[in-house]
Amino acid sequence: MSSGLQVDLNIRRLCAGKAELSGTLKLVHFKRLAEFISAGNGNLVDVRLDFRADVYPKGLGVNGLIRGMLPLECLRCGETLEFQLDSAFRFAFIENEHEEEGVTQDRDAIILPENGMMKSIDLLEDELILQIPMSPRHKEGETCNAREWLEADPANETHAHAEKENPFAVLKNLN
Repeated sequence: MSSGLQVDLNIRRLCAGKAELSGTLKLVHFKRLAEFISAGNGNLVDVRLDFRADVYPKGLGVNGLIRGMLPLECLRCGETLEFQLDSAFRFAFIENEHEEEGVTQDRDAIILPENGMMKSIDLLEDELILQIPMSPRHKEGETCNAREWLEADPANETHAHAEKENPFAVLKNLN
């Protein structure tokens, strides 16, 4: 079964039916992610979710993929840069913390609410946040105003070409 991405997910039903969902989500809907990204209402991420009922001994899980561009602020120049996001993830749904021991190491455990319902945003937001680099910067070869400023700063040229005094130079005179 393949269909579009839904806002509310009935995890048990989707896993039992081995559902495959795909669609796009606007980044503006991810409230916690908004703290980490630059403004941009038009940014979208493509999502694919493959639900399974045979993931680990007790069963329920999802394999997923998120792709898109995240608008981040460069820590060097303060301008917006586009970060290419391409993240694959694997979750196992558990009823309580005690079941986490049965989950294989290649999966992250998520506690399933009693009613089995989750919002797609809640399922994906942590994964998006974890993919953000600790210090986003423009890559080598991309335009970064900080690099232009550093290269044009005459004070940097003076320091770069100045001969450094060797603190051990006085030892040459000792015999």
